[in-house]
Amino acid sequence: MRIANDDHAAAIRFLENVVCEPLANNETRQITTTYKSHASDRRTDHDIILAIHGFNARPDTLEPFIKELNLRGFDVVGLNLYGHKKEESLNQAGLSDIWLSDIKAAYQEIETEFPGSEISVLGYSLGAALAVYFLEKEPDVQFSKMFFLAPAFVICDRAMFVRMLLPLKYFGVSLPSIAPREYRAHRFTPLRAYSGLFKIVDEISSLKNNDKNNEKLNQIPTEMVFVEGDELIDFPKTRKWLARNKLSSWQTELIEAQSVSNLNYKHLIFEKKNIESSAWDKLIARMVEFLS
Repeated sequence: MRIANDDHAAAIRFLENVVCEPLANNETRQITTTYKSHASDRRTDHDIILAIHGFNARPDTLEPFIKELNLRGFDVVGLNLYGHKKEESLNQAGLSDIWLSDIKAAYQEIETEFPGSEISVLGYSLGAALAVYFLEKEPDVQFSKMFFLAPAFVICDRAMFVRMLLPLKYFGVSLPSIAPREYRAHRFTPLRAYSGLFKIVDEISSLKNNDKNNEKLNQIPTEMVFVEGDELIDFPKTRKWLARNKLSSWQTELIEAQSVSNLNYKHLIFEKKNIESSAWDKLIARMVEFLS
């Protein structure tokens, strides 16, 4: 069941145009797939980078960052979260657990293929939240460093109206994506997928107040980049989230809105054409210096 409307501000209007969409069968999903982008001249002192894309975003959306890392001697393993290929459906239950198994499988794959190498993570939006969720669920794993773009740790209040619609997930309801066609995986985003996203956000909202685990997270060098006016991420509340969870060592940077003035949807900060040239160069330099 899809609700076709371009305006996300008025939730009730989503109920005006309805068509049926069958629910996907979780039993038939494909196993995790990854893709590797090798450096032309790999530096053995560099970590292996695990790149994780965002929610209902094409798996290759982080390619501009991956190419920059490859040029500087980094090998990158990109993770294709289940449901984000054209032939896969996001309309199924238990996606948070499926995505958790995806990142776990990718982590183990890197350990097998690059024995002895440290693993760092580049995460965008859901990808960042999923990396933290993974560390919360798997206390024996560790990342060397974490670099996050618009991490979905705290969602803006104006985007939370979707929660009111979650009971409709059992009827296969989907909402239209406001992301441009070239970035989104699917034109419509099922409420079942939103349910998976919110479960991850809710799970990491307090990190279970586990001081031992929070101390472990705080010891991982972490940098986060946000853009002013992000439609999805609440930057002030994210800073409170950091303080509440005693993540005092995690660093934040806010890109000014005028640097992305040609971008209607400011959450999409992962491509050079969307950001002012000087701001992009600064972002790339910061990422490379941090991950080196």
